[in-house]
Amino acid sequence: MIGILTYVFAAPFMGFILDKVGSKRMMLMSCVFVFWQRFPLLLFPIAGVGFFILAQVLLAFMVASISGPEHAFVQTLFPVEDRYSGVAF
Repeated sequence: MIGILTYVFAAPFMGFILDKVGSKRMMLMSCVFVFWQRFPLLLFPIAGVGFFILAQVLLAFMVASISGPEHAFVQTLFPVEDRYSGVAF
């Protein structure tokens, strides 16, 4: 529940950041953040309830930072005439 609420508020915030920095740069920053946080995030549930909640919040921010700019980034991968079919796949 905490992770979902965090995602609900983090997704528009990540969209705001996306408008400021651009989709390619945002996706790159998000992927680097997820890459460096994947193993420490797996250790949080072992440490206790407080760290488990922190892990949910961090995971929600990571998912929001990837899923928010994903659609804008994927649209730039295809030419205009093939964009609808390309994004559908």
